[in-house]
Amino acid sequence: MNALWTIEGCDWQEHLVAPIDSNPIEIATRALESILDNNMYDNELSLGMIIMITHDKMKSIDETFVCYMPTILANAGYYTESDNLQKKIDLVLK
Repeated sequence: MNALWTIEGCDWQEHLVAPIDSNPIEIATRALESILDNNMYDNELSLGMIIMITHDKMKSIDETFVCYMPTILANAGYYTESDNLQKKIDLVLK
């Protein structure tokens, strides 16, 4: 069974149709790749610390998946960006 997945960053949102049993990290990776590879946003994309992932079959907001953005960037092959973001996060969390 497919679901309509919603992937939300700081100031962006992407929708994907994928099987309901998909790995949320893979869903987030696909969404981020789509946005970055297709230059879907005219302004600079804000990459926060997390990405929130939901789908239309969830019964409660408590089922929301939260993924760490540096992990998603690295999974998408953006290793330099992942490392740079991790350094920024580390500075804020000190």
